[in-house]
Amino acid sequence: MNSISFVYKGQAIDVMEVGRELGARYVIEGSVRRQGDALRVSAQLIDATTGRHIWAQTYDRQFQDVLAVQSELTEAILREVSSELVQAALQRVARKDARNLDSYESHLRGYWHFVRSTKEDLAEAQRLFQRAIELDPLWSDPVAALALTHYRSLARGWTDSPEEAVAALVESAETSVMLDDRNPFAYHALGHAYGVRGDRDKMLEAYRQAWHANPSDPYAYSCVAPAFAIAGAQDEAIAILEEAIRLSPRDSRMLLFLSAMALAHFGERRYEEAVQWAERAIQRDPKRAANYRLLAATYAHMDRAEEARAALEESWRLEPDFVMTETAGLPPDADPELVARLLEGARKAEGSKGQAGQNLRR
Repeated sequence: MNSISFVYKGQAIDVMEVGRELGARYVIEGSVRRQGDALRVSAQLIDATTGRHIWAQTYDRQFQDVLAVQSELTEAILREVSSELVQAALQRVARKDARNLDSYESHLRGYWHFVRSTKEDLAEAQRLFQRAIELDPLWSDPVAALALTHYRSLARGWTDSPEEAVAALVESAETSVMLDDRNPFAYHALGHAYGVRGDRDKMLEAYRQAWHANPSDPYAYSCVAPAFAIAGAQDEAIAILEEAIRLSPRDSRMLLFLSAMALAHFGERRYEEAVQWAERAIQRDPKRAANYRLLAATYAHMDRAEEARAALEESWRLEPDFVMTETAGLPPDADPELVARLLEGARKAEGSKGQAGQNLRR
């Protein structure tokens, strides 16, 4: 195997050695040349485990604002490299043995059921994630996914033994991190595990680890930012969400970003901003009742009774069987102060025409 090297400050540096020291599978190396106001930037993506070139590109720009040029090139490279990384990942999958391919298939099928979010689908997701683990016990992702099924069963009240579900959640989450301590998915699960145990400090630290494990991973945005918003760490949630929306304005997870942004601003008592973000989320998906409930609570805290009532009635139309419990529809590790204000707002909205108690459990 031929090693790839580049020159930095007059010294040849081995790309594969850099990858080993940083724990990075891929390395981008390149050069910058300037002639007058003209810049030429050359970049190439290398698989640091094999030394194989995956992608290369040259960019010509004007040297006017070096920081703007840096930002532009970073985003351009990330956009173009992302598709190359997907192809490289698919090629790695194609080289796996049949046992690992079966594990990969079971994991993907399990995730499909997990996203559907019915009680029956959650049970099937657990079965498929468990099968993926049996086929490849050293793979962190299905272990983290299994942990999140236990978390969801707790959040939805779909378990006959909450104590057993909490124990299974904690065990799976900790195992997932042990298998891969650079996996944001694993730290996300661990954060929820600590949250349901009531350890807020460890919960927030796990979420931060999920973010720092791979801050360029779109999944890290989609799981960490809403978790921060629910946990009451609103400033951190807003900062991550702003970055996510800036970097990926057409992201498939945009509804999640918008909804989390509305909740985070509500948590900060920035009610005008919360209304704006909730309305953007509703515009994107007008069938999501939870955003109408948040909008109703927000309007109620702003003493806009008619709008609060209208939003609440729309949520009932979309989910006529929904009952607001003492958790305000949020997961069990949600910030108590956030839950209390959501409940207060919902009760004010429902009572705005003298009909308090219709859909609330006191």
